[in-house]
Amino acid sequence: MRICALKIKLDTPEGLFGFETTFSEHLNIIRGNNSSGKSTIYNSIIYCLGMEEIIGSKGPKSLPYALKEHFNYNGREIKIESSKVMLEIKNHEGKTVTISRVIIDKVKSNKLIEVIDGPILTQKLTPTEVRPTYVHDSGGASKEEGFHFFLEKFLNYNLPTVPLSNSTAQTKLYLQTVFAALIIEQKRGWSDYLANIPYYGIRDAKTHVAEFLLNLNVFENNILLDSLNKESIKLHQEWDFKLREIERVSSENSVFISNLPTKLVSDFDRDKLSINKKTFTQSITLEEYIKELQSERAKLDHLETSKASSDTEQQLSELDKLTADIEKLSNSYELLISRENLSISSLKEYEHFILEIREDLERNKAAFKLKSLGAELNIRTASDFCPTCSSPISDSLAQQLTKANEMSLEENINYLNKQSEMITRQIRGLRSELKDIESIKSDLSKRIDEKRRLLSTIKKAVILGEGNVKAIYMRQIQVEDELKKLDSAALELEAAIESLSNLSKDFSTNQKARKELPENLLSDEDSKKISVFQSFFRANASAFGYSSADINLVEINKGSLTPYLFSTELREMADIKSDSSASDFVRLIWSYLIALYQTSTFSLNQKTFIGNHPKFILFDEPGQHSMGEESQRALFNLLGSEKGLQSIVAASFDESDAVFNEATHGVKFNLISLDIKCIKPLQS
Repeated sequence: MRICALKIKLDTPEGLFGFETTFSEHLNIIRGNNSSGKSTIYNSIIYCLGMEEIIGSKGPKSLPYALKEHFNYNGREIKIESSKVMLEIKNHEGKTVTISRVIIDKVKSNKLIEVIDGPILTQKLTPTEVRPTYVHDSGGASKEEGFHFFLEKFLNYNLPTVPLSNSTAQTKLYLQTVFAALIIEQKRGWSDYLANIPYYGIRDAKTHVAEFLLNLNVFENNILLDSLNKESIKLHQEWDFKLREIERVSSENSVFISNLPTKLVSDFDRDKLSINKKTFTQSITLEEYIKELQSERAKLDHLETSKASSDTEQQLSELDKLTADIEKLSNSYELLISRENLSISSLKEYEHFILEIREDLERNKAAFKLKSLGAELNIRTASDFCPTCSSPISDSLAQQLTKANEMSLEENINYLNKQSEMITRQIRGLRSELKDIESIKSDLSKRIDEKRRLLSTIKKAVILGEGNVKAIYMRQIQVEDELKKLDSAALELEAAIESLSNLSKDFSTNQKARKELPENLLSDEDSKKISVFQSFFRANASAFGYSSADINLVEINKGSLTPYLFSTELREMADIKSDSSASDFVRLIWSYLIALYQTSTFSLNQKTFIGNHPKFILFDEPGQHSMGEESQRALFNLLGSEKGLQSIVAASFDESDAVFNEATHGVKFNLISLDIKCIKPLQS
C-alpha cells in the first residue's frame, strides 16, 4: 500500500484552513519543531485509516484540539465549525482510492468513512462514486459496509483466525493489530516491539502479527490443529455417549461387558470383549445363556405337544422343584442384601477415611512449606519452632511412640499420597461392586417373580384337575419374552460396540495427524523464513550501532518470534533507566520492524513476494533517548535504500539544523518541512 497524499480541511468563520501534502514512494521526512503540528499530521493519517486505537483511543479524542475546537493563526484564535481528513492511498495493483472522514460535523458521524474512487487529491478530481463505510461498530471488519472489511480486501488480505486468551473460541486477527507493526507513535510506541497493539483478547497477539506478516504456514497448521482438537473433543463425547448407552442396556438386562475401556482409546480391539450374563452364583457369556433359554424353549414345546391330560404326580414334583428354586433364589437375594449392606458400610468408612487422609496431607504440606520458607528466610521455623507461638514443630505431624521412628514431613507426605491412592482405588472398586449388586438384585427379583407366578399356575391346575399344558404354556411365554429382550439387547450392544470400534479408528487417525504436525507448528519453509528474519535483524541491529550484547548470539525465538539472548528475551535485559541501554533497545525495535518487512519481501528470484507486509512504515520520533545522529543516519539510509518500502518519519531533530543535517547526510528522501504551524489558509 502507498500513502499518496493527505489533506486536512477545517471550515471556520474566517474561511478554509488546513494542511495538504503529497508523499513519495520511498522515504518521507516530516520535519518541524515540537509545536509545529508533526503529531497533528501523523495522527490524521492514522485517524483517516480508522487505526486510532493504536494511539490509545477511538474517534476525535485521538486528535489534538487544533483539529476539532480551535487553533491559533497569526496571534488569533480561530474557532472550527467543521473539519475532516482526506487520505489518498494506492494498493499493489495500482488501484487508487481517496478516504474521507469527518472529525466534527453537524450531519455526518465520525464513524462514517467515505471511500471515493480515484486520485482525488493528487489529480484534483471531482468525486464521482462514493462508497459509505463505517468503523468502530459491530461488523466493521466482517461486513461489506465495514471500512476495515474494505481495507482488508483493498490490501488483498485474507486475515486468519486466531485463538482468544480465555476461551477455546477463535477470532479474526484484526487489521488494527497488524497495523501496530507498521505505525509506531511517539509516546508508548518505542517501549516494545509491538507496544501499541490494541487489545482484542487475542492470545499471543504480537506473535500472530509477526507470523502473518512473514506469511508463515503456522496459521494453516494452527487451523488444522484446532480442527483436530475439536474433532477429538467430539470423538470423546460420542464415546462417552455410547458407553452410557451400553451401561443402560447392560443394567436393564443384567449383563456386563468385560475388557471394555472406560475412556476413548486409539487401539480398541472388539475381539477382546465378552458380553456376559450376571447371576449371583455364576457368570456365563450372553451367547451361552441365550442357548440355554433356547434349549429350555425346545423342551417346553415338546412337552406341550406330548401332555394333553392331567398328570398329578408330575405336577406335584414340579411344585416341589419350583418351591426349592424359589427358596434358593430368595436365599441368594438375602445374601446379596447382606453383601450390599456390608459394601455400603465399608464405602462410608473409606469415604470418611479418605477425608481424614486429605486433611492430614494438607496439614503436612502446610508444615513442609513453613519449614521450607523458614530455611530460606532464616526464620525460627528453620529450627523447628512455630513462628507464631514459638512452640516446637516436629518434623512429622503423625504421633510416633519413639522419636527414632519418626518420618520426615516429606516422607509423611509421600506415605499419605500413597494411602490416598490406595483408598481411592478401594472406593472406586466398592462403587463398581454396588452397581453390579444392584443389577444382580434386579435380575434375581425378576426370576423369583416368574417362578412364583408359575408355581401359582401349577397349584391352580392341581386343584382344578387340569393338566400341565397351562403351566407349560405360561413358562413358554416367560422364556420367549426373555429371549426377545436379550436378542434385542444383544443387537443394541453389538451396534454400540461397532460404533466404539469406528470411533477408535477415527481417534487413531486424529492422533496420527496430530503427530505429523511439525514442532511448534512450523513447517520447514517457516524455519527458513525465521532464519532469514534472524539474519536481517542481526544485520540491522549491527548497522544501527547496537552494543549492549553480542548481536551474533541473539536468536529469534521460534515460539514467540522475538529476540532472545540464550534463554532470556532481549527486551527484559534493557535497563530503561539508562539512556544508553534504552536507546539500544529502540535500535532493536527499529531492527525488528524493518526486518519484518525485509523478510516478507525477500525472494531468491526477486519477483515473488513471500510475505504479507503492505510495504509501508510510519515512525513518529524514532530518535528516542538521546539517540546519536550516526544511528539515525543509518536508520534513514536503510529506510531510503529499501526500494519497495514507503516510509514516513516525523521528527524534530532536537529542533537543530545541525542535528538534522548530520542525521540525513547522504540520504535520499522527500522532505516535508513545516513552518511554525502546519495549519494555514487553504484555497477552495
